[in-house]
Amino acid sequence: MKSMIFFSVGGGIIALILWWAAMMLLRKANWLSPSKRRFDTRGGNNRSEEIKYHNEAIYRDFEYFFKVTLAILGGIAFVATRENVTATEISMLLLLSAGGIQVIAGATFALFIFFHQKSKIERWNDYFSWWKPALWQECWMIVSMFAVSAGIGFGAIPELLSILSRMTETR
Repeated sequence: MKSMIFFSVGGGIIALILWWAAMMLLRKANWLSPSKRRFDTRGGNNRSEEIKYHNEAIYRDFEYFFKVTLAILGGIAFVATRENVTATEISMLLLLSAGGIQVIAGATFALFIFFHQKSKIERWNDYFSWWKPALWQECWMIVSMFAVSAGIGFGAIPELLSILSRMTETR
């Protein structure tokens, strides 16, 4: 349990630092100073519609990615139960697979959010302060995804595998 909490907190802190650094790089790439953009804003008269599109795309990506994850887990379960292996071997395979997929899901989802946020920032007229990215919902979506993914993939799964291994040895 301690390792799951450790990796969850650590994953969340790493995500928060990465998010802040990425937003500061985007700010530097788009503005020379608080009153002067480096380039014209993208989107022209359709800026608000394009920003709305990117907001909605974040949620569509989230939904789609988890549908894919569930399908992959279903496929692994089907293949694993069709072979002539013990229940412990199946459990270990599914746990390892689920942990790996969860970590990949968290990282991929974070990239989806980052690219949509980048596109939104390119359409903004207003400069943002260094502390503002911590108030955006995208920040906390990424932090929670990293925390959950790290907690499951690097904390819970190894712990469960250790329990299964000890159970197998005592039989």
